[in-house]
Formats: sequence, structure tokens, C-alpha cells
Amino acid sequence: MDLNIPQAYIENLPRDWVNPALWDDGIRAFLMDYSFSGTESWKTKIKR
Repeated sequence: MDLNIPQAYIENLPRDWVNPALWDDGIRAFLMDYSFSGTESWKTKIKR
């Protein structure tokens, strides 16, 4: 027996996909992040 299903009827979803209608509100949280970067250069003139 062969069973053929048209691709239009097959859902192609990621493995861990969850319907957004099933999401809950979660918890109240505060996230804080910081980043710092910089450079420094020195140039010295030599007088002759």
C-alpha cells in the first residue's frame, strides 16, 4: 500500500516549535547588561 500526502498538507515546523497560543505570560524579570570597549594610542614627536 502506498500513501501519498500532498506537501500542501504537511506542516514544516522546527523541532522545538510551540504554538504561540500555548505560551504563558512568564514571570516579571529585569535584565541588565553592560559592555565597555575602548582604545588608546600615544604618539610622540622626537625633535632633532
